[in-house]
Amino acid sequence: MDCVFCQIASENIPAHVFRIANRIAKALKIAHPSEGSTLLQADRPAGFQTVPHFHLDVLPRNPDDGVDLVCLFPVSTYVTKLML
Repeated sequence: MDCVFCQIASENIPAHVFRIANRIAKALKIAHPSEGSTLLQADRPAGFQTVPHFHLDVLPRNPDDGVDLVCLFPVSTYVTKLML
């Protein structure tokens, strides 16, 4: 990771961030009912990060909500790799 935080973060910090993200996802589900959530952390230009920094997106999800992650992670490619 190129961001300074990411370079100096101990292994405990990312674990803590994901624990907090889980709590945020649960709170969002109560405040804005949804059927699921997506946690997304982009890193470096190849991962669609435009400015070196750390953040984690917490997206409440529902079927047909218009959020398309297939362009980021094609199912057919993933399934093919799993089957190899």
